Amino acid sequence: MNFGLRGRCVVVTGGGQGIGAACVRRLAAEGSRVAIWDVDPVHGAALALELQSAGAQVLALACDVSQKPAVEAALARTQ
Repeated sequence: MNFGLRGRCVVVTGGGQGIGAACVRRLAAEGSRVAIWDVDPVHGAALALELQSAGAQVLALACDVSQKPAVEAALARTQ
């Protein structure tokens, strides 16, 4: 499956574990720039580091999407 998002910036909320992490891996493998927004900064950062070491463009940010200021801050740091 190809999502047609090569070179695009994609935000994956809850991307540090489980289905979100699987989506991050798939999008990064296709060449997307991926921003992991997760309330747990540890898992997101570990996944980002793993994928970055393989050449992917991945950024992990702590973000609680139920909090508007947190979303605005994460969005400002996401490119």
